[in-house]
Amino acid sequence: MKTRRGMIAAALAPMFVAWLIGAAFAQSKQPEGKPRAVINNMTINAGNVIEGTTYQNTFKIKNAGNVDLQIFSVRPG
Repeated sequence: MKTRRGMIAAALAPMFVAWLIGAAFAQSKQPEGKPRAVINNMTINAGNVIEGTTYQNTFKIKNAGNVDLQIFSVRPG
């Protein structure tokens, strides 16, 4: 009888550990959804810009997604 109980316990132990690990990951899971950056005006007509002068423009970026939008870097393209 003890041998059979030991075998059952040995068979159930890995399942219990897997359940505990799954429960831990479920609690630390990221919120579902995606961020979505929306820029209304993607083109600029700067006209004639004289070499050596500075031109400045502002882009408004809206997050149309349902989780936080994180911008880590920006570069000219």
